[in-house]
Amino acid sequence: MVRFTLALLLITVAVLSACSSDGTPSTAVLTELSELERVRQLWNENEPEAYQYVITWRCLSCTPHVPGESALVTVDSTGIKHSASTVGDATGSRLTIAAAFDWIVELVLRDFYHRREISYDPTYGYPVSVRAQDSVGHGFVLTVTDFQLDGPV
Repeated sequence: MVRFTLALLLITVAVLSACSSDGTPSTAVLTELSELERVRQLWNENEPEAYQYVITWRCLSCTPHVPGESALVTVDSTGIKHSASTVGDATGSRLTIAAAFDWIVELVLRDFYHRREISYDPTYGYPVSVRAQDSVGHGFVLTVTDFQLDGPV
């Protein structure tokens, strides 16, 4: 119930914050938030008890040959563990799927990165790829790969 209430609050804030000067919500923002809520619900309904994935953050305006920062994330009954990495700092959030959803809401609401491509896993709903760029090409790519149930990646 707390997650649903938080999600509803975030959507309300999103709609109010992402309005044009005449108070009309941006169609693009509403579409992104609607899709986000759909996949977040899919994740909440299907979240496995134990899973692992690799999350990678890469700067688009950095030298192309510079590799991204990655972290291995493990979630099980004992909690959440991740390998040492700067990915959490680079994205401004913890490395959980739930935190990624909240972070995407913030990304959409800020609307600083005008070009956004966000894709989600069709089975579980977690974000697979988030690509965001501003008008001069600065931005980042965040990917979740090697998602596995109950085992090492």
